[in-house]
Amino acid sequence: MRSSVARLTASLALALACDAGDGTSTDGDGTDSDEPWAEPAVPDEPEALHEWALSGAYLEWSAWSEVQPTGGIGGARVFLSPTLVASIEAGDRQHPIGATAVRELYDADLETQTGFAVITRVSDEASADAWLWLEVFSADPEAVPATAERGAPGCVGCHQQAIDFIQSTLPLP
Repeated sequence: MRSSVARLTASLALALACDAGDGTSTDGDGTDSDEPWAEPAVPDEPEALHEWALSGAYLEWSAWSEVQPTGGIGGARVFLSPTLVASIEAGDRQHPIGATAVRELYDADLETQTGFAVITRVSDEASADAWLWLEVFSADPEAVPATAERGAPGCVGCHQQAIDFIQSTLPLP
C-alpha cells in the first residue's frame, strides 16, 4: 500500500511539473513559468536514492514495453532517464552526471515485482566509482538494500564490458 501511495504521489508531482503545452512548464501552484521543463535530479547518496526509487519517480521515463524474461530466474523491465537516452543516442563513450537506469525485478510469473536495481552516474570520474549502484531484492519498502555504494564490485563485474557500464541499447525492446 505504501509503495502505491508513493508512486501516486510521485506521479502527481511529475504531472504538476510537466510541460504546459506551449513550451513552458507549470509551477507547483499550477501557474505557467517561462523556464523550460527540467529533468528532476536523481539523488547521489544511497539512502536518498533508495527513497527516490521507492517513489516510482522513474515511471515516466523511456522503458521496455513490458516485463521481459531473464533466463529462467524471473523477469525485468528497464527504465532509462532522458539524460541517459540522449547520451546513448549521441553515441557518448562516457555518460553525463545524472544518467540513470532502473531495472525492476520480477518473479517467474513476470507480474510480481521482487525488487529493483539502480545505476546513476554521480561524478565525472572515468571509473566504476563514478556510478552509484543500488540493488534491493524485495518488494517490501522497508527492505534493506543488498548493494548501495559507488563502484559496487558485484555490479561492476557484470557491467564492465558495457559502454560506460550501461548495458542498454536503443531502441528499447
